[in-house]
Amino acid sequence: MALARRKFCMKTLLTLIALALCATCVRAAEGTQERIDSIQATVRTAFVAKRFDAINDLAGQMRQQRSRLADGRWELPFVTSAIEWGLPSHDSAAWQARLAQIDEWIAKTPRDSTPYLAKATALTAYAWDA
Repeated sequence: MALARRKFCMKTLLTLIALALCATCVRAAEGTQERIDSIQATVRTAFVAKRFDAINDLAGQMRQQRSRLADGRWELPFVTSAIEWGLPSHDSAAWQARLAQIDEWIAKTPRDSTPYLAKATALTAYAWDA
């Protein structure tokens, strides 16, 4: 009887621990998505306003601090991928306009790596769209 009770208590304890871990994972995932959304909204606002230095500064801080999300992914790719938002599928003119704005960014800050990374990301997405 005592052995059965111990097994029951152990199973109950393990179940409670598993449930607590699941709840923690869900909260971390929600926080991660909020951080991604925040990064991308900041970048999109700056990109539309042509405040390229603000994007470069944000990306530079992320590189220097080696910023990661709660799930371990790097934050920097979400800066460069934010540039390709809102483009309709198979719309070459829209892609060309977006690439032209990235080229303007490169021309204004040619010594910063961020616009080059954004262009590479955008060209890859454009190729997949094609």
